[in-house]
Amino acid sequence: MQGILGLPLQLSAATLVPRPDTETVVELALENVAHRPPSGSRLRIADIGTGSGAILLALLSELRDAYGVGTDVSVAALRTARANASALGLAGRAGFLACDYAAACLASSI
Repeated sequence: MQGILGLPLQLSAATLVPRPDTETVVELALENVAHRPPSGSRLRIADIGTGSGAILLALLSELRDAYGVGTDVSVAALRTARANASALGLAGRAGFLACDYAAACLASSI
């Protein structure tokens, strides 16, 4: 079991161990969100290549009114992320989608 911002996360063969710089990314995102003007709408987060869900779930744990979607090409990784969301009580605000987000970018750059 590994964690980020004190959150316990299960890993699997399909996921990577969250690195210290992963926590830095989350802290910077939280800092940026804190400085945004209130919009009256619910904050939406996209985590591309979510793996274990570490970034998405850490942000959702800190941003109580946010909703997020994690994408990954690995269905096994998404199962791990979904299990982590459930274990942390965040499943109601986290969705997970299997897709290759970069495929369209690669095709349009040719």
